[in-house]
Amino acid sequence: MIKSPPADRELDFIRDISPRDGMNMSTDDVYFRYGLGALAYVRLALQAAGQDEPRRILDLPSGYGRVLRMLKAAFPDADLTACDLDREGVDFCAETFGAIPAYSAEDPSALRLAGNYDLIWCGSLLTHLDAEGWRRFLSWFELQLSEGGVLVFTTHGRLHAEEIRRGRQEFPVRDLAELVAAYERDGFGYQRYIDFEANYGISLSSPTWVCKQLARCPDLELLIYTERGWMGRQDAVACVRRPDHVRSAAMIPAS
Repeated sequence: MIKSPPADRELDFIRDISPRDGMNMSTDDVYFRYGLGALAYVRLALQAAGQDEPRRILDLPSGYGRVLRMLKAAFPDADLTACDLDREGVDFCAETFGAIPAYSAEDPSALRLAGNYDLIWCGSLLTHLDAEGWRRFLSWFELQLSEGGVLVFTTHGRLHAEEIRRGRQEFPVRDLAELVAAYERDGFGYQRYIDFEANYGISLSSPTWVCKQLARCPDLELLIYTERGWMGRQDAVACVRRPDHVRSAAMIPAS
């Protein structure tokens, strides 16, 4: 787990929490620590990419601003975009944090955002999508990044698989045993939530499988892969969009 630096623990962030925020399931202190944990990993990713403070940031899915509030405090001069299927969450982020509101869609190709983002934070989205959903969003993120822009996303890895095996983690899906079996067999398992209208559920993904998906995105270069990197619960992955001159050089065959 990546720990927040001392300076971030003293960060002056907005502490208003919406009563509708389903992520605040314990105490406000735990809620804020998850936001700070995300910020700590973002800082690590930006450092690895050699990037200065980002000017344009996208948080998708933003929810009600658990992470967005920390990004606003850490990068006060950046333009923030909050994007989520939950329209009330997006509106809360716009009103409370001054974010640019963007209502999301199940198919990212339907989104019309400004693009050219220096940083995209995607916490706990791919953890709920099937393989095709992964591919659609990773390709879309690739297009939305500026040259040298950083994408940070989180996944469910071996920790969640082990907790399911031991009966320590339950999800409302048809067959948890098959979910884990697919993960062990293929490096990826997905089960849709029971009685859920959209194709939305729970996914488990191994580092090998994730890297294969990133290989489908020629402009994304893997920076960091940290198992249990977000608060000791979810794996965290950071990528950078390669500049055009680096991409062109990579396409020249070796003599």
